[in-house]
Amino acid sequence: KDLSMLEISKGVYLKDIASINFTNYTNSASYNGNGKNSIAIAIQRNLSADVISTIKNVEKELQKIQKQYPELNFEITDTQKTTIEQSTSNMFESLRDAIIMSMIVVFIFLASLRQIFVVLLTIPIVYISTIALMWIFGLEFNIITLTGIILALGLLLDDTVVVVENIQRHYENLDKEMQDAVEDGTTEIMFADFSGTLTTMVALLPILFVGDYPQTVFGPLISTLLLALFASYVISITFVPLISIKILKIQTPWIIFIEKKFQIISDNINDFFVNFFTQSLNLALKSKLIATGYFVALFALFIISAKIVMPLVGQELMPAMDTGAVKIKITTTQNLSIDYSKKILKEVEKIVYKYGKIETVSSSIGSEAGVLSIGSGGGINDILVIATYINRFERTETIWDIQEKLRKEIATIKDIKSLEISDAGATAMASIKANIDVTLYGDDFETLYNKALEYEKAMYKTKGIVTVGKTWHLDNATYDLKIDTKKAFEFGLSHKDIVTQLQQILKGVSISSFKVKNNLDIPIRIWVENKSIDSISKIQNLALVTEKGLIPL
Repeated sequence: KDLSMLEISKGVYLKDIASINFTNYTNSASYNGNGKNSIAIAIQRNLSADVISTIKNVEKELQKIQKQYPELNFEITDTQKTTIEQSTSNMFESLRDAIIMSMIVVFIFLASLRQIFVVLLTIPIVYISTIALMWIFGLEFNIITLTGIILALGLLLDDTVVVVENIQRHYENLDKEMQDAVEDGTTEIMFADFSGTLTTMVALLPILFVGDYPQTVFGPLISTLLLALFASYVISITFVPLISIKILKIQTPWIIFIEKKFQIISDNINDFFVNFFTQSLNLALKSKLIATGYFVALFALFIISAKIVMPLVGQELMPAMDTGAVKIKITTTQNLSIDYSKKILKEVEKIVYKYGKIETVSSSIGSEAGVLSIGSGGGINDILVIATYINRFERTETIWDIQEKLRKEIATIKDIKSLEISDAGATAMASIKANIDVTLYGDDFETLYNKALEYEKAMYKTKGIVTVGKTWHLDNATYDLKIDTKKAFEFGLSHKDIVTQLQQILKGVSISSFKVKNNLDIPIRIWVENKSIDSISKIQNLALVTEKGLIPL
C-alpha cells in the first residue's frame, strides 16, 4: 500500500503506471508432489546409514513437523522403502516355503520323524551361525545375502542328512550302542563330507575375484554361501551328533508306528527310481543300439545348448524386475513458457493416475542450481515424472504393460517433442534398460542434426528398440542484436549501455528490498509486463534512454 502511493512526479503515483504484488521472480523450475504443486526437499542418507532406518526416522520427524505446522501438508513423494520392504518380505516367505518343502522331501526319502527333528533343530543353528559370521566379516544383511542364505538351504541339509542318516544306520542296522553309533557314524563320513563341502567352496571361490559389475553384485552372495557351507559342516560334525544321542534314541510308540507305515511308501518310491535306472543301464549294456541312442540324445542336448542356449548368454545384464516404478522423461517444443510446461505436466499426471493405483508421484520441470537429486537437469522445456504404482501382487497388469499404454497416450499430447518411458531405479533395477548411446561428430551443426534425424528413423525400425531420444535439438529460436555503432554514438550510447538497458527491460532488475520483521528481506524487482515484450516488433520499439531523450531501439 505504501509503495503504491509513492509519488513518481507531480500528481502521478506508482499505482497509476504499475501493478504491485507479492510474487516470485521468473521461474526456471517447478515441482509437483503426488499431483499437487509443492516445494520439494531432498534428503540424502549417509553412505554407511541403513536405508529403512533412515526413512523411518525421517517419517517420525515429519510427524513432529506436521504438528508444529498444521496448516501445511507434508508427504513423501519418492522413496525406496516400499520396494525394499516388499522384496525383503518376499524373500523371508521364500525362505519359509523352502524350509517346509525341504522337510517334506527329506521325510519322503528318509521316512524318519526323528531325523526330521534333528534337521529342524539344525537349520536355525546353522542360519544363526551364518549371520554371526556375516557380521564378523562385515557383510550386510540385504536382498543379495538373504538370497545366498536361501540358496544354501539345500547344501546345509545335505551335510546334516548325511551325518544323521549314517548315525542311525550304525545304531539300528549294526546294533551298536548309541554312543558308539554317534562316534563311528560321524567319524566314518567326516572326511568324505569335508571333501564334498570343500569342493563346492573351491568351485564358488573364483566368483569373488571376477571384478567389475559381477563381483559387486554376486560377491556378497557367494561370500554368504561360503560362510553358510563352512557353518553347516562344522555344525554337522559337532551339534548334530550331540542332539542325535538323545533324539534318535526316542522309542515313542506312535512315532515308531508312523515311521514304519511311511517306510513302506518311501521304499516304493525308492524302488521305482532304482528299478528305472537299473533297467535303463541293463538295456544299454545288452543292446548297442540303445546305448548309441543314449549317446545321441546326450549329444543332441549338447548341440542345443551350444547353438541355442549359449548364444543367449550375456544378452541381458539383469533379469527384468517389476518394481512398479516408471520414469517419464519429456522434452517439449522450445520457446514455450514454464506455464505451458505445467499445463502439459498436468495432462501427463492425469494419464499416469488413469492406468493404475498410485503410491507416489514425483514430478519436476527443469532444475534448480545446486540441486542434483530433483529434476531432469534441463530447462523449463524438460519434464521428469517418476510414478510408483502399487506392488505387482495387487495389480493385474505388469509395469511394462502400463508403460506401453502410457507411451501411446502421452505421445498424443500436443507440443511434446520427445518422450522416454522406462523402468525407474537407483540400483541394478535401472540397468535392464540396456541403453545404446550413439555420438555423432562434425563441424556443421545443421548437418549433424540432419544425420541425427536419419539415425532416429532407422532406430525406430530396429526390432527391440522402444524409445529413441536426442540430447539436443536444432529448433530453439534465438535473436541476434546487431547494433549500428555510428547511430548509437550519435545518441551517446555505447554497446554496454544498450545491452544493460535491454537486460533491465527484458529480465527486470532488483532496485531495493522490503524489510520484514524476524525474516529475510524481500527484494523489490521492477520489470516490464510480458505483453509489452512478447514479439520482435514490440522489442524493436522499446524506448531507450539517451542524452537526447527517448528513442526506439
